[in-house]
Amino acid sequence: MNPTKKEKQIVRRNRRLYVSGGVYFITSVTWKRKPLFQEDAEVEILRQTLRNVKQLYPFTMQAYTFLPDHFHLMLRPIPPVKISQILHSFKRNVTWNYKKAIRNTAFNESSPMAIWKLGPCHPQRTRSCQAF
Repeated sequence: MNPTKKEKQIVRRNRRLYVSGGVYFITSVTWKRKPLFQEDAEVEILRQTLRNVKQLYPFTMQAYTFLPDHFHLMLRPIPPVKISQILHSFKRNVTWNYKKAIRNTAFNESSPMAIWKLGPCHPQRTRSCQAF
């Protein structure tokens, strides 16, 4: 029996494994690896947005690093919060805040602009203390 296209989409959407109390390692890349976060003010957008998201969706930060064209986070969501809620809020708000900040400088307000690479950022759950 072959699964239908709709069944395949449902399986694809539900592949993410949620583990209560799990620590997740996340990497996400900017669109076409553009170095959007080179200046201190741009990195501060990432930091402040992460602080704001933590207020909405509590988590314990284990480690992070922000590079010009991508970021890494290692965090533990506090149940019932899920990693997808944190990532969605973070990326959405970074995009909003970044566009708002640069409107006053380099870009026309009406011009479309991609910030993140399309597709999921594939959080990985750490499996052991040695992996952590």
